Amino acid sequence: MKGGAWRCHLCKASAYFTDRAGSEAGCVGSVTPATPAPARTPSPVPTPTGPLIDTSCHRRGVDTSCWDLGFEDGVMSAGACQVACQMMDNCREWTLNGERCHLCGHDATFRSGSVQTSGTRFCGASKTAAARASEMVSVLRTRVESFCSYGYLSGNDLSETKAVLQGLALGMRLSGNKVAVATVAQALRQAMQGKECRPQKCGPESSLRDLVATFVLALSPNDASAYGAVLSGKRLTLYQKHRVNIVDNGFLDDVSLDTMDKFYSELPSGLMQKGVLGGADFTTITVGDAYLCKGFHLDSFASFSARGFNLFHLQVGRSTEQAFPGDGGIVLDEDLAMTVVHHETSHQFDRVLPTLGMRAWFDELRGLSAGDDLNWLRSQVGATYFQGAPQEIIASQMGNLYLADSFKTLSLALLRHRGGRATPLGWFLVMCDLASDKTNSVPMYRSVGGGASGVSARSDVAATR
Repeated sequence: MKGGAWRCHLCKASAYFTDRAGSEAGCVGSVTPATPAPARTPSPVPTPTGPLIDTSCHRRGVDTSCWDLGFEDGVMSAGACQVACQMMDNCREWTLNGERCHLCGHDATFRSGSVQTSGTRFCGASKTAAARASEMVSVLRTRVESFCSYGYLSGNDLSETKAVLQGLALGMRLSGNKVAVATVAQALRQAMQGKECRPQKCGPESSLRDLVATFVLALSPNDASAYGAVLSGKRLTLYQKHRVNIVDNGFLDDVSLDTMDKFYSELPSGLMQKGVLGGADFTTITVGDAYLCKGFHLDSFASFSARGFNLFHLQVGRSTEQAFPGDGGIVLDEDLAMTVVHHETSHQFDRVLPTLGMRAWFDELRGLSAGDDLNWLRSQVGATYFQGAPQEIIASQMGNLYLADSFKTLSLALLRHRGGRATPLGWFLVMCDLASDKTNSVPMYRSVGGGASGVSARSDVAATR
């Protein structure tokens, strides 16, 4: 040791040890170099498979101006639109206008268009929807098995697989013919059975697992194993109990999922069946920002289920916002994540209004509320906003206020009524009718823990009409 520092000497050959004060020790013994670790064998690269979409008959800048068989927004590519047409035996032509797919049942008149791509059902010989789906089975299964093994798919295979899945789901939903694509769903379920199928990294691969799972679910909505093959636990519970399909890239934590489960358990059946599900087998709730990375955004799940909406990238119990405008000291710091869940869920209640004969009443109240912010229960948003965005009226007032704390909402309405404004009380009664399905038992909610928990306890209140 010199100067208080230690020095280590390493020798290849034997040496004698010396012990001289103040000197460095000699070298003794031998050191055998460590055996190098074997080189890591890289995982095999997935072999690209043949294309499933023939683009030779795609006409760019051409529009059919025909959608007698229906249309769908959020379609990711011209190939997806063409596959949807192929899944409908009565389809002849298709057009992708931006992200809207038009499906046409006759030979259409073509005209020029700036953003459209159109084409015939097949570029070559025609075939039935069932025959077309069957010829896709082998390639799709190979690709999904490859993804589950390696966590990714190569370029064109990945984008084309997503497009084909969306086209199959859209064609099936618009035609009502599940038989044609049943063999595809069965093959993909088997390919994913017992596997997590996680992507290697965040990117375009991130959503493939959930796209395949939701496609399988669309074909077998009553078969829990179709869903549980890929996802389990609390997400499976939400689907089994409420027919809510969570697509979140594994983002939502147990507290958030449990709070959502409690909310949907206490939502009136009329709002759940006629609103959230709206006649569909299930609804898909996405957290799009959970897939956001390197410029990639979540693919559209719209075609896979007729109902669905997106949530913000929030967990329950992390932040709050003031729900009420503050009149008369009526306030509530409500959990922000559940505020978003309440709000987006309440957007689905718009379709319940006409089933209860309430559209005329809604329109009359909207007219009476114009020009005065205090005519709206959520007056901090303002009259101008609600008049320009009527789709936000129920979502903002019922979602942000009534479902958080109905009793505080009633107190606010009565306060405004005493101040000479009757329309806020009218909006409260609209929400009571929606919640009660126009019966004499009105579900009302009271916040638990001051709102920060995101939990609101339901109690049914007797009403006289």
